[in-house]
Amino acid sequence: MAGSVKWFEYNTQDGDTFAILMDESNGEAVGNPDYTPASTATYALPRNVKPRYAIYRSSDGNSQRKIIVSSNTATAASLPDTIDFQDGNGGTVTCALTQFVGEEYRPIPSDVDTGLTDADAT
Repeated sequence: MAGSVKWFEYNTQDGDTFAILMDESNGEAVGNPDYTPASTATYALPRNVKPRYAIYRSSDGNSQRKIIVSSNTATAASLPDTIDFQDGNGGTVTCALTQFVGEEYRPIPSDVDTGLTDADAT
């Protein structure tokens, strides 16, 4: 269940820093750094960047969390093995790390023609 949201810093694989808005408890659970007035991030994460994330699932399969991981040095080994979440009924559910997916990006469009198959200049 979603709670309050807040801004965190996100570091791309290229080393650029952006701000990203996410669920506060999820972001804090994996150690994402808070966005502060002293942050070097001046823009939100661009749409051409798909952030890296971790999937946490409960053992019974009834609960799952997809959490953005903002550290560009994070690996499955550096993330918490398990995280406890509120279940919405006043209790908690323990979820284990089941998957870590790296960052993806779509290149910014350009007018470059590779000329591989059509042999024309444009």
